Order: sequence, then structure tokens, then C-alpha cells
Amino acid sequence: MAMPLESDKLTFHYHEKEVEVDWYFPADERFAYRRQPVGYLRLRFVSGARLHITYAVVGGLRVLPQFGYDLIDQTKGERLIVFSRPGHWVIERPNQSRILVAVDPPAVQPDGSLRRGVGAWGIQPDGEEVLTDRINQAIAEVSQEGGGTLVFPAGIYRTGTICFHSNVTLHLERGAVLQATTDPGDFPPEPEEAICRDVPKSLIPGARRRLILMENVENAAIEGDGTIDGQGSEWRRLFTKPRIMVNLIRLVACRNIRIEGITLLDSEFWSTHLLHCQDMVFRRVKWLNEIPPKGWDRFKKPDSESVWNNADGLNPDSSQNVLVEDCLFHTGDDCVPVKNTGTWYGRLADVRDITVRRCVMISSVTAMKIGTETRGERIGKILFEDCDIVSCSRAFAADLKDGAKVSNITFRNITVHHCNRPFDFWILEREKQKDQRIFSRLSDVLLERIDFVRLRTEGSGFTAHVQGRSPEADISGLTFKAVTMEGRPFLGWEDFEVEINEWVRQVCFG
Repeated sequence: MAMPLESDKLTFHYHEKEVEVDWYFPADERFAYRRQPVGYLRLRFVSGARLHITYAVVGGLRVLPQFGYDLIDQTKGERLIVFSRPGHWVIERPNQSRILVAVDPPAVQPDGSLRRGVGAWGIQPDGEEVLTDRINQAIAEVSQEGGGTLVFPAGIYRTGTICFHSNVTLHLERGAVLQATTDPGDFPPEPEEAICRDVPKSLIPGARRRLILMENVENAAIEGDGTIDGQGSEWRRLFTKPRIMVNLIRLVACRNIRIEGITLLDSEFWSTHLLHCQDMVFRRVKWLNEIPPKGWDRFKKPDSESVWNNADGLNPDSSQNVLVEDCLFHTGDDCVPVKNTGTWYGRLADVRDITVRRCVMISSVTAMKIGTETRGERIGKILFEDCDIVSCSRAFAADLKDGAKVSNITFRNITVHHCNRPFDFWILEREKQKDQRIFSRLSDVLLERIDFVRLRTEGSGFTAHVQGRSPEADISGLTFKAVTMEGRPFLGWEDFEVEINEWVRQVCFG
């Protein structure tokens, strides 16, 4: 599942003990493309504890974001760091694989009076037996008894679809891994009647299977230091024609759900899909998906060595009151795309009150996005703030291809360390939809205290876009306040290459 790379020659000592980095997505001849490995180091916050890094790579390294720690020493081939708080950081080295560092707060054990070990149901983590039925039985029984916490000790638990019930918490201890099998028979597809066929095919989400399913569930949680592993890389390798898409977590018509602390690893499709949900909290979650090699968007060409990886991080869809805070995103597609698909029994709902704050993001596509699916009446009150985008193709986007009125979108206090282009805000048409008559409108968008540190890092397509479509499908009320482009104030369109048109009005700079 994880293996070190001999060539990296890195050693880490934390709190005077050597600690190991897990390496994911290593080079593997079974894969017909050049993989991009990523390292993952999890630490427990200890006040005053030092992280001592020694390395042999020419050119040194740097740690992003550049706050939340004290650099005690910086000599050739060494770094000595003291973290001042829990959080997430990224170690970058010239021409070398990144290492993601998660410094978790002190552990909190679940209430003993409601705590039950899964061994009582004969659930043993041998990494071979498929435990789906036993895990589902345990969840159902705990819920029937009034609720409680199921504790998974360290080990690998192979499973198909896990069906949640209300008032149940899964607590994954450090080293516990809920790992998807690679047998499609272990993942029943969504009922055919649930899929709305009265919309363009491109609007129907591809994933009809999932590892964890919560439907009409209330007052539930997944927590701890463990991992949910979708084995998405294997699914993409084994099932190409047709591709079989699997969510890590799908939540439908749920209320008051908390996901905290866990690592969501290697999803085949959108990692976490919220559909018609309310009052959701994601705290200190780590999304870790494979990022395809350069040229990923040429996947349809026969001469491309890339692989399509539609592994978004978190997709709030047709949902309200969603809080995402102190999380880490490393995603093969968008990090947080806010959507309204309307494809579950054809139901539509406004999307509102989505807050994403204090997160660290790496994406091969867009870090913070509205769309692409934008059906329903309204999408609004969306706030992204106090985040660091370490690397992405686009930082911010509103890709509006349907008919929702989108307004009150705020991006505030965000540092973008690397990106190809800063933003796209545009009204688009739905592909292959003939005679489309209803289009979105976009209004009241604020970019405040945004620092684009480095632009145009690779490839082409640097030009940003702000484009309406017609007088009835326009963009209005766009404000840039204290925005800098590579250290220079962004005070007008002439300060950066932006394509605009006549259906953009009421733009302010300051």
C-alpha cells in the first residue's frame, strides 16, 4: 500500500525519535503511465517537540505554508523545525516528490460507556477476509440499541459497501484501514430509479457505487486517526472499458454528520459526495488522491501516457450548512467544487452556507470552484477563507453551465503559491444540449486579500476569463480588494491578461 523511495535519502526525527514517511503512488510497471509519488508523514502535536530533517537532495527544501512553525536551524542538508500548533504543511524539494505533513492534535478517546470494539462481531483485520456483512451487522445493531461508537483497532479491514445507520460513530484508531476490495460485486450500484434521465448525460454523476453509504442518516460520525482506502488506482487499472466509478463516501439526505481526523485515500471517483444534506462538519480530514502526470487533460488521445483521475476532494451538492475546516487536500481533480446536479430522483435544492476555512490545498485542476453542475434556483453564501493553495492549475473558478442564479461568493485571505492561471468566472453552455434557453447569472463575487505568489508555472492556457453570455446571463458586482499578482497590486484588467466581454459590469478594484 505504501513504500519508501530509496533515492529520496530523507530522514526525520520528531520528539527525538525517528519517524517514517509513507509513500503512495510509487512507480509501478503495471501502470501504463509515469506515476507521481507523494510522501505522507503523520505526527502528534507535542508542545516544543522538534522535527529534525536531514536530506541529500541538491537545492534544499522549503515548507509551506510559511507560518505555524519556527525554523530553529537551516544549515546545508538539515532543517530543524518546531511546530507551534497542529496543522498541515507541505515539504517541497526541487524536482522531487512532495511530502505532506499532518500534525494532529492530542488524541481524544471516545466515551467508554458507549464504546464497543468490532472484535465482538468477529471482525478481525487480517487484510484478506471480506468483512462487509459483519461490519454492516455491527452498525445496524449498535443503531438499534440506541447508538454508540464502534472502534476499529489497527489493521486492514477489507470490505465492500458499508451502509450507515443513525446515531453511530466509527472510530478508526491509528493504523486502522477500511480498504475497498476490487470486486465490483462487493459494491451494489445505485438503484436505477434514483437516477434522473431527464437531464443531459453529462450531468449524471458517473459514480453509482460507493465504499461508505449514508442515506437518510442523522447524528452519525466517522472519526479517528485511521484511513479509508478506496484503492482507486487499482480500479482504474483493472476496469478501463467500461470504467467502474466508486465514491469513498456518499451522503444522501443526511443531517448532522461529522467527519473528523481521518485520511481519505485513493478514491476512484469523487471522494466525498454530499447530496441534499444539511449541517455537515468536516474537520482535520486529509484527502489524498493520485495526481496524474503532466498532460492529464490529453487522456483521450492515443499517444498520451496520462490517466484520467476524476478524484475530487469534497463535493457539496444541493446541500446547506456545510463547514470544512483545518483540512488537507491533495486531489487528482478539483479540491472543493460546490455543485447542484439535481440527479437524485430529479430533486433540486438551493445550495447555501458553505464555508471552507484554514485548509491547505494541492490540485491538478481547480482548488476552489462553483460548478460545473449548476442547476436549481440558487447557489449562494459560499465562503472560502484563510487558506493556502500550494499548487493548482486554477485557483478560483465559477464554471456555470446550467440555470442557477449564483451570488454572494467570497474568497478571502488566501495565498496561492503556484498556479497556471488565477481565476475563471464565466457563463457557459451545457455541452451537447440543443436549444439551451436557460443560463446562469453570477453576481456579488469578492476576492479580498489574495496573494498570487507565482503564476504561469507550466503548460499553456495562462489567460484568465471573466465572461458573461448575454444581458440576461451576465456577471455583475465583481470586486478585487487587496489582490496581488507576483507582488504587484492588481488594480485593473491591464495588470494581467484577462479575457472579458460586454456582459461584465460593476467591476471594482482596490
